[in-house]
Order: sequence, then C-alpha cells, then structure tokens
Amino acid sequence: MEDEMDVMAILDMVSSGKISPDEGVELLEALKASHPQKSTPYEARDTRRIADLRASLEDVGLDDIDFDELNQLRNFGLTPEEVREFNELGVAPTDLEDWESVTIHKVTPSYIREMVDAGLKDLNIDELVNARIHKVTPAVVREFTELGYVDLPMDNLVEFAIHRVRPEMIKEFKEAGLEDLTTDELVECRIHKITPEFIREFRDLGLTDLRMDQLVELRIHNISAKLLKAFVTCWGRMSAWMTWSSSGFTGFPQKSYVNITIWALKTLTGIVWLNAQSTGSARNIFARCVPPAWISPLRIW
Repeated sequence: MEDEMDVMAILDMVSSGKISPDEGVELLEALKASHPQKSTPYEARDTRRIADLRASLEDVGLDDIDFDELNQLRNFGLTPEEVREFNELGVAPTDLEDWESVTIHKVTPSYIREMVDAGLKDLNIDELVNARIHKVTPAVVREFTELGYVDLPMDNLVEFAIHRVRPEMIKEFKEAGLEDLTTDELVECRIHKITPEFIREFRDLGLTDLRMDQLVELRIHNISAKLLKAFVTCWGRMSAWMTWSSSGFTGFPQKSYVNITIWALKTLTGIVWLNAQSTGSARNIFARCVPPAWISPLRIW
C-alpha cells in the first residue's frame, strides 16, 4: 500500500508538472529498485502515458481513482486522447464503472460519431454500451432509416437486435403487402414466427387484407392456411343444411339451444367470431365433417 501511494504521488507530480516525465521515470525506477522483492505491473518507462491518462480523467471529473484502477483502464486500452474525445462529444463517463464499460465493450469516439452521423441524437453511455453489446451498428441504423423507420430510439434498435428484426425482413413484409408495420408489430412477427411466406399462404386463399393482430391470433392458435383451406371445403358441405345469418347459425334442429362459440371462417375475405346455438355439443356438430385432430386448433367449446 505504501509503495502504491508513493507511485501515485510521483504520477501526481508528473501530471501536475512539478517534475518532468523523465524525472518521474527515474524516481519510479529508484522506488522499484528499493523493493526488488516486490513486483508491479506498472512499467516506469510508461510514466508519461499513465500520467497523461490520469490528468485527462481528472479533467472530466474522475479524480478519486487509485493506481490499480488507473492501470487497469490503461490495460483495457483507454488512452488520454480518447478521454478528451469523449469529453468533446459530450458523453464522457462520470464514474470508473462507466469508463470500464466503454473500454471493455469498445465504445470508441469513432463509433459514437458514426452513430450520430447515422441520425441518433442525445445518446448516453448506457445506451451506447447496450448498442455495442447487441451489435447495433451505424450501417443497420441507416438501413432502417431508408425503410422509413426514422429517428428510432435506441431502446427500439436494441429490441430489434435482441429479436433479430432485420432490414431484410421488413423488405420481405413490404413485398408481401404489409406496409408501415409498427416497431411493436415487427417484434411480434419475430416472437410468433410470422413470416412473409406465412402471409402469402393465406393470400393464396383470398385473404389479402389480414391485419397483424389477426395473423398473430392465427399463429397463437396454430391455424395454418392448409387447415383453413380444409375448413372451407368442410364449410361448403355444411352449408347444405346450415346457413349463416346476422344473428348466428340457422338450420339446426329446433330442440337445440345451447350457446357455443367457434373460431372459424365466415367467408374468404376475413376471420371473425361466429356464434351459434345448438343442444348438441360443438364436437358432435363438427364431427360430421371435421377430423377430431382439428377440433382443438379451431377452438371449439
């Protein structure tokens, strides 16, 4: 501890200009020679750099730092020039932990400038570190901007990175007819595995105007285009004895009056909730044309 205090005292004298770096080297080498049994990771010949680093950190308000912490930042690659650049950019960390984060995660002044040039403003250290951790790059930010997602907050960009919302994915959705999806909707697409191919399969059935919330519902309940296509065929067979009206199904036996609700296809232009009345169980009604394995996905009660 006493040796460390002596080293810091010498560095303080160098950084304050009381002694020259060369004089500091001589003192540090003499100190090291006086305790040959003790080893230190600090090299006396690096005095000028370590002194400059200490001075630059003091200029941005970090003056309560010991020798080990200072040397660790130096080993992480932090330089006096970078500290000054951080300060000029207005994002200089104010504590040791933040300085360690920016050096460990390689948040460099050049990276910050590129992010600002890409359109991001008022960034703080936590946002920049998160961006680095999740590999949010200036190039990706520019691609989102070109696709109409301008001035996205860093929280959205990080969420996109976490859920792997890529510019290529947005382009494919636009080609599939889904324009101007919100950031939440794009994330939902990834969470529920809604792909352009999934949308195209329903469009081939004539469902060309499905909303995102409808697509999510279809995915959640494992309703595929193939299943609905089979249901349409079944629906055609059922229509011979059952018709649709604004109040529900008609054509059931008059003795049947038990409320049931099914998730089904009203027409080939939209998905709706259909209400019907029957004394027989829903399973018995649809057993005539719907295989039992399909009952659960169709949410029949």
